[in-house]
Amino acid sequence: MEIVAHHRSPRPADAAAVLAALRSTLDSVADRIEIDVLPQGSGLVVAHDARVVRGVAGLALDDALELFAGDEHRTLLADLKHGDAAAGLADALAARGLGPRTIVCGEELAPALHAAARAGAAAAWTLPAGRGDHPDPRAGPFGLSTRRARARVRQAATWALTEGGCAAVCVDRRFVDAHLADAVRGCAGRLYAWTADEDREIRRLIGLGVDAITTNDPAAVARARDATRSAA
Repeated sequence: MEIVAHHRSPRPADAAAVLAALRSTLDSVADRIEIDVLPQGSGLVVAHDARVVRGVAGLALDDALELFAGDEHRTLLADLKHGDAAAGLADALAARGLGPRTIVCGEELAPALHAAARAGAAAAWTLPAGRGDHPDPRAGPFGLSTRRARARVRQAATWALTEGGCAAVCVDRRFVDAHLADAVRGCAGRLYAWTADEDREIRRLIGLGVDAITTNDPAAVARARDATRSAA
């Protein structure tokens, strides 16, 4: 099981602060590093959303990718926060040969698929997501993980892995249950659960057999993963 380090976006997310956060994840036990990508001005920056870079200069995507280009063992999860960033992300990954080491995900599936194909990366759909032309992937009212919402997410995940061109699905941990885990395995896909930091939740996800856990605390996930292996 992979450990994916989520760099919690500083507020404000100026270049120096985000660079320090990314360097911290590189020093962790994580197997894969997540970066959030969105447009700012005429370029692309690494930040969770436009609010955290309002009024500051964000960390340029090119500068972030330089941290990873020289380490052939470092893998990435690139989360597209805006469809307009797809082509630029693809070109930046391809220019550094990072495509084969990257999963491109996003709530907007079409841009994620486009970027992944252009960069030679794998694609994933981030769920739950908004309405679209695909099976309804919405959360419940107020974002709740209701029974119907979990069923919708499961149907969307199955479609993404069998017909949608995805190798994986990245699913909010609240929507990850045994039914979803079984469905993803049945499609020979990979299930990435986000974002788990508490021991009890981490152990629940490990017990379900997810393929990866995204976390702000890679060491906590590593401890739980090792403890599970020792007990087996």
